[in-house]
This record gives sequence, structure tokens and C-alpha cells, in this order.
Amino acid sequence: MLKLREGFKGQRIIVLPKFLVEEFQKDRFASNLYLTDIGYYPNAEYHFCHRENGAGEYIFVFCQQGGGWLEMEGVKHVIGRNQFFVIPPGVKHSYGADKVNPWSIYWVHFSGNFADDYAKYRGTGTIYQTYHNKVSDVIKIFEQLYQTLLLGYSRDNIRYVISCLYGFLGLVAYMSVNRDSENGSDNRDSINIIDSVIAYMKEHIELQLDMHELAEKTGCNPTVLAARFKQETGYTLRSYFNHLKIQEACLYLDNTDMSVSQICFKIGLNDALYFSRLFSRITGVCPRDYRKRTKG
Repeated sequence: MLKLREGFKGQRIIVLPKFLVEEFQKDRFASNLYLTDIGYYPNAEYHFCHRENGAGEYIFVFCQQGGGWLEMEGVKHVIGRNQFFVIPPGVKHSYGADKVNPWSIYWVHFSGNFADDYAKYRGTGTIYQTYHNKVSDVIKIFEQLYQTLLLGYSRDNIRYVISCLYGFLGLVAYMSVNRDSENGSDNRDSINIIDSVIAYMKEHIELQLDMHELAEKTGCNPTVLAARFKQETGYTLRSYFNHLKIQEACLYLDNTDMSVSQICFKIGLNDALYFSRLFSRITGVCPRDYRKRTKG
């Protein structure tokens, strides 16, 4: 029997029954790739998920808008608009919505003999809307999957769903092929500029953000650069840089015995009180409590 659950306003979830999943595992066609759960959480305020022992399947989460975070294998990632992540089975993880700008997410749990081939981006990746309108494609295929499952579990319905799942995951796993062959050089240039800015931020995490220097390095007007960056990532330049700084601080807290003041210096924040406030706002805990939690 179809299992639907309500949580967030407008939320949609379908959890396939156990007997059907067991049939997938034995079926020659379905055993290669199949889904077990599918859902959509709009404006998922306070959303949080922690699995100490991981899940039994791969988890794909696509952030349509807003933002959130993923912590997996000791690394915390900031997730923005049009970004996604994939979590392999059996891997401890946590993820949740941004406190200020909570995400709206589409998600699928999937498994099968070919599942690993469609988990190319274990960690995080980005769906670029400027290439083949991929964001619209992801949502469109999701709706096909969801609406078909609502019609029931007939053989034709299930085979159609599995066929759509190949396209849904393939769109993400192998999108670089389409990016490289895209004729629109302006779009490629825009993405390359954003990638260059992010790479520069990561390489100079100890510096203060200088818009004019960034603009000069990218050959882009500061106002245009700021607008492009917000469009592609969902974050302002300063907000994204602060998230990267806190992500770096988490690595120091996890892997060193450096004091909070020393970590402040390493990430270019000279005010320990400001650092503590910023860290708490982004992670939900103060630096000392974070260290106790991860090392306890």
C-alpha cells in the first residue's frame, strides 16, 4: 500500500513498501537501479537529519533554493541553491537546513548493481541552470517519478519509473559531458568565473574579502561579479567566504589542538568574539562545544 507522510507544509514523500523493494532486488531489469524513497521538502525550516550508521541506500539531495549543510566523513560542506550531494550507504552523516535561509530540497534514496556508477559525486556537486536548463530538467523528471508512483505499482509503472531514474541520476552524474560540449561560451565563462572566485577564496582563506581585488583578478565589474555569484550559488560573496572560513575552522577544531584564538588567526578573523558568534550562527554551536561534541 502506498505510504505517504506529512511533515513540512507542502511536503511530499513516497516510501516504497518492503515487498516491492525485495522484488526489485530479484528482478533482472530492476535490480540494476531502483529507488526506495522519494520526497520533496519545501522551505524546510529546522530540518535536520543524523544517521550514526548511515543509510541502507545511496541518498541524493538536490537543493532547489535556500541553503543548508552536509557533514560526512569529518568534513562539513556548505550547500547552496542548485547544488546537490550524494551519500553512499553505511556512511555516518548529518545534514540540515540553513537557520536563516532554509532550503527546499528534492531527494531520492536509490540502490542496485549500477548505483555506484551514478554516485560519481560522492560529496557535493552543482547543477548549472545555464546548461541545457538542467534545474528544470531535474524537477521535471522528479515530478514524473513521483506522479507515476502515485498511480500504483503495476509492472509498466515501475519500469517507467526505473527508466526515468536512469535519466534523473545520469543528468547529474554525467552533466560535465554536456557542459563541455555546450556552444554558449558566455555561459561557460560565467561558470568559470564563479569557480575561479571560489578557488581563490579557498586558497586565501586567511585574507579579508576585497571585492575590487576579486573583480580585477576575474576581469569582471564588481557589481556584475556580485550578482553572478549570488545567482549561481545562492549566497553573497561575503556570506560564502564566511562559510568557507567556518568550514576551515571546523577542520582545525576536529584535527588539531589549536586554541580558538589561534584558529581565528589562521582563518583571518582577528576578533575571537566575532568568530565565536559567526561560528555559532553557521553551525548552531560555539567552537568549544563543537570540539567537545566531535572529540567526545
